[in-house]
Amino acid sequence: MAVFQVEADGDDGDEGTTGLVNVTDSTIQMFFANTHAGFHFTGVNIPSGATITSAKLTIWIHDTADDFLTGKNMVAENANNPDTWEAGLGGDITGRTDTDNPVSLGSGDVGSSGYYELPEMKTEIQQVVDDNSGTGDALNIIIHSTTTNDLEIESHVADTTNKSAYITITWTEGGGEPAPGKGLQVNVGDAWKQATMVQINIGDTWKTVTKMQINIGDSWKTVFDDT
Repeated sequence: MAVFQVEADGDDGDEGTTGLVNVTDSTIQMFFANTHAGFHFTGVNIPSGATITSAKLTIWIHDTADDFLTGKNMVAENANNPDTWEAGLGGDITGRTDTDNPVSLGSGDVGSSGYYELPEMKTEIQQVVDDNSGTGDALNIIIHSTTTNDLEIESHVADTTNKSAYITITWTEGGGEPAPGKGLQVNVGDAWKQATMVQINIGDTWKTVTKMQINIGDSWKTVFDDT
């Protein structure tokens, strides 16, 4: 399993009814039909031939007055290493190539603010991998609104990594080997390498780590598991 989070202010935003993209507000707003949200994730690098076993986007719902899922559908941009969003550019979210089978966010309201995990979208990520010989370094997720039901999401501008969206993806590579939950990846000379063992030094003694977790928005996510 790997967790990728929006890492920069310009990597999430919305496209309003005017068609212009906004990446500078603290919230991403879909209050009307024909409004759209975009989330850009980097460091993904799912290889060609991989099988996606799970992919779920988690967003931070701004408040209980603007938490409606009805009429909202999500897709991935069907591209290898897609660019992030360009502020002020007309149609830069809707102008991308969507995957074929939009996933409904659900119906009704969430009933609470805070992080909320959206439905499974592994089919969308699988199409990106299959059609483009892997994801490349980046992956874009897009939410389209077809109704006037209000949905407001915290952006990276609001509180950096404490409230920005993240996507959790699990996959197996071409030979059926699990990735990357069975090994941590480290960057060596601008190339990502799979670590087969992780050790930490405690009191001048090296200890082997069998499981590592990181905290994202008060939720612990496993990034390495060799148990």
